[in-house]
Amino acid sequence: MAQAHFTPETWFRAVYDGNELVGFVMLYDPTLAEAPEEHEFFLWRLMIDQRFQARGFGRATVGLLSEHLRRRTGARRLMVSHVKHAERLGRFYSSLGFGYTGREEDGELEMALELC
Repeated sequence: MAQAHFTPETWFRAVYDGNELVGFVMLYDPTLAEAPEEHEFFLWRLMIDQRFQARGFGRATVGLLSEHLRRRTGARRLMVSHVKHAERLGRFYSSLGFGYTGREEDGELEMALELC
């Protein structure tokens, strides 16, 4: 949360099921930066409380985020990365349409979802 408040290009939202908080999503949005260092949207955080995992909240959150970005000017791809040995995360993002880019940075594998 602190990172979100001190980084102007951060877009973030709480994830609720009715009135119950179930998670948090945070996105790097280059359109919010005066002079962006990166020009692609990047899913920085997707955190679903352990009590609510495997119930579709992560999938629904990424789906809503993708729709939000599709309506935005200039949003062509959504990027995400995961640590190399987190095959489960790779399978999760792949099931949502993300594909590996072949790039790796700091031990994390990069994936992209084409929005258009």
